[in-house]
Amino acid sequence: MKKKRAYTFLFGLVLIIGLTVPAFAAGPIELLQDEGEINKLKFVTYQNFTDSDKNGLDEGDWFEGIFKAQSISNISGTKELTAQLSDVELTGHFKFSVAGVSAGHADLVLGATDFMRFYAGTGTDMNWDPAADDAITRATDGKSWLSIEPPAFFEGVSDSFSTSYSFTESWANVSLNNTGYTILPQIYPTIFDPIYPGHINMGTVHTDHPSDVYFQSLASGSNILPKWNIRSEDIMYMAVAPEPLSSMLFLAGSTVLGFRVYRRRKV
Repeated sequence: MKKKRAYTFLFGLVLIIGLTVPAFAAGPIELLQDEGEINKLKFVTYQNFTDSDKNGLDEGDWFEGIFKAQSISNISGTKELTAQLSDVELTGHFKFSVAGVSAGHADLVLGATDFMRFYAGTGTDMNWDPAADDAITRATDGKSWLSIEPPAFFEGVSDSFSTSYSFTESWANVSLNNTGYTILPQIYPTIFDPIYPGHINMGTVHTDHPSDVYFQSLASGSNILPKWNIRSEDIMYMAVAPEPLSSMLFLAGSTVLGFRVYRRRKV
């Protein structure tokens, strides 16, 4: 009788966790979670520059735009998870402010009204169209997947190669994580670029930073679409591990299986 009660308790435990975990377990976007792997998510981004005082790029101006994931892989490209993007759309909306400018260089910050928000859309929410009048609505109608908002750590630097091209890199910590994974901070970009030379931020030389995510962006000033004046190819790097509740479900399931094997042997 005691064995039956114990078995019933364990089965109930698995059932409860099984009903609870789907709300927290790995979300609609599958990511690489092997130890030592860094996920490399490539995006296409369309954005506009707002010159708040009409005197060129300087403090107080901002960039705002939308983006969509094009591929997901490890850094070397030997492991691909891109095929899933035919069934789920990872899009988003962002706004960053300019904090300082010097010759060919701009420092970006996460101001009080700034943000970077990611959404995972399926079915009718897979409606990305940067040329549409409601492009921002289309890029944000999925389920919230990840967000970076004040007062989370953020540091961005942008350097122009010419009047048409610029390279931007940014470090950030996550404010809201609905990915279904635990994000593992890394020292970027040294984790994959050991000879990283550093960068200038607010007039000071900085080396790499420990952060949840790291971005690299190569932007073109060409007027690709009437609604947007800048197009860029962006990469987000992030390392993840399974969330604790997923591990709990696996452990509980293993416990029940072990108990059943033990019970049968006793019989």
